[in-house]
Amino acid sequence: MQGKYSFIEPYFTEKQRGYSGASFQYYIDNGVDGKQNGWHDYDSDVNPYVEQLFHEYIANPQLTNRIMTMGAFTYNIDLAQMTQLNVEHYNKTSRKIRRCVKKAQIVGQQPLVSSVSHAPASAVSTSTATSTVSTSKTPST
Repeated sequence: MQGKYSFIEPYFTEKQRGYSGASFQYYIDNGVDGKQNGWHDYDSDVNPYVEQLFHEYIANPQLTNRIMTMGAFTYNIDLAQMTQLNVEHYNKTSRKIRRCVKKAQIVGQQPLVSSVSHAPASAVSTSTATSTVSTSKTPST
């Protein structure tokens, strides 16, 4: 049956670097867990997984929504809208996320995206295809 399955196209250059070209942050606006309002980094061991999802999304724009378990909670990561939704917490808390690109570490090397960014307009899709990734750390609900 044609079209039943889709191959997820990887971004090999970033894969070779261990998906370390950018860091992701989430925005706290309600002081949860005693945190100040503002942007907070994802845990360093979670970040490469989210960066991998971002690169898979750029190469496969139909993969806008991805399911990711981090610690005690599961999140719907919407890479088109740049949000995370806690699908297990009774409040279904939604937070803004952002991708902060690190400066190229090798002279002449160009990063995939050059500043804090949302996905490029060319990669935005209204599709809600999902996949699942699990990790052991969690951002706040």
